[in-house]
Amino acid sequence: MAVLKRLMNSGGPRKPAPSSGDLITQQQLQQEMTELMKDKPSLFAPTSAPAVMLENLQGLYQHSTRLMVTFAACVLVPTLLTVGYLAFYASDQYETEMSFTVQQGTKSQRSVTGVMALAAQISGFSSTSQETFMVLEYLRSAAVVHDIGGAAFLEPIFARNDIDYLARMDQKLPIEDIVEFWRDKVIPELDARSGIINLKIRAFSAEDSELVAKKLLTLTEKLVNGISLRSRNDTLQRVEQDVKRSANILAETRLKLLSFRNTEQSIDPVQDAEQISIMITDLTLKRIEIETELETMTKQSSGNSPAIRVKKDQLDAFNQQITKLEARLTGSVGAKDTVSSKLIEYETLQTELAYREKLYSITLSGYEQAREEVEKQQIFVIPIVSPSVAESSTYPNFTETTVSIFMLCAALWSVLALTIAAVRDHSL
Repeated sequence: MAVLKRLMNSGGPRKPAPSSGDLITQQQLQQEMTELMKDKPSLFAPTSAPAVMLENLQGLYQHSTRLMVTFAACVLVPTLLTVGYLAFYASDQYETEMSFTVQQGTKSQRSVTGVMALAAQISGFSSTSQETFMVLEYLRSAAVVHDIGGAAFLEPIFARNDIDYLARMDQKLPIEDIVEFWRDKVIPELDARSGIINLKIRAFSAEDSELVAKKLLTLTEKLVNGISLRSRNDTLQRVEQDVKRSANILAETRLKLLSFRNTEQSIDPVQDAEQISIMITDLTLKRIEIETELETMTKQSSGNSPAIRVKKDQLDAFNQQITKLEARLTGSVGAKDTVSSKLIEYETLQTELAYREKLYSITLSGYEQAREEVEKQQIFVIPIVSPSVAESSTYPNFTETTVSIFMLCAALWSVLALTIAAVRDHSL
């Protein structure tokens, strides 16, 4: 038995082969093997290779068990809960989709040719107007929630008791939470190149989603019309101020002209000057006629005849009248009461009056054009895809949601498992 023990000892020295005198019988060998089998626990000592392998297998089994347990708890259980929720508890959601664009009706934009539009698209410039971005922000804001009716309008649609607890909106929420829920159910998307807004509305019935879509379309039209009207009203107010200012100046000019006529006691100095010129012309012709007759009479009779004296008196009277009329018309240099001086002031007032009347006419015409523009709808919403009643529920998407939850939980579980393994390795 001592020989067999030495043979089984892996660390002992190798002995030479026994001689013929040391040979043992078969019966003795069987006895030695029996005793060796009784001593078999020594084969699994802590330092032996089988013991190490067994310990590693046990550790691997325990580690795999822990992994499976954590995988089931972190991945399979949430996935099964999701499947159960979607299959038996989740409320169906219906989606209504519509598309529209904000169109401007100004002449400058209507005159853009197809070649210019194509060049803008090739160059990468966006055709989206500022009003389109304003509409997009409006659909995401608290203002649209307030305009559509607030909690009084939304609670009968999104907070009914027949909707599952996880999906429905709580009642009596503050405006911030209502807006957050609104943004989850109303999703506007903008195609910046074409300027088309695609709007998706989710509700728990097809009729409710269509109702919300139509209300939003009406509110959007009201918004863009209000923007356009406010802009054009500002322009109209400025034009009205110009018209009033021009009318006041015109009235002041007319008052100046009326005051001039009352002061000078002359309705039209131009006509007065024409009449005086006509009178001077007539008197001059008559004076020439008298001078001709006087010259003839002087040649035929003596210069002291009564007829000649009468003609001379008539000639002197005509000369005096002509002198007075000429003095009234022109007068001396710097005279203020002459028709010519009045004529200068009158013409100045007339010129100013004509200018003010023309200016008033231009501003009044601009006011009429601005007023006509206000009556027109310069910015309007063009529906491309009108809202309609959905025929089947779109959400929740069973397959997509389940796969997403499984992948997300699996990714988190993998990260957690790798992190724990790295910490253990580092601690060893």
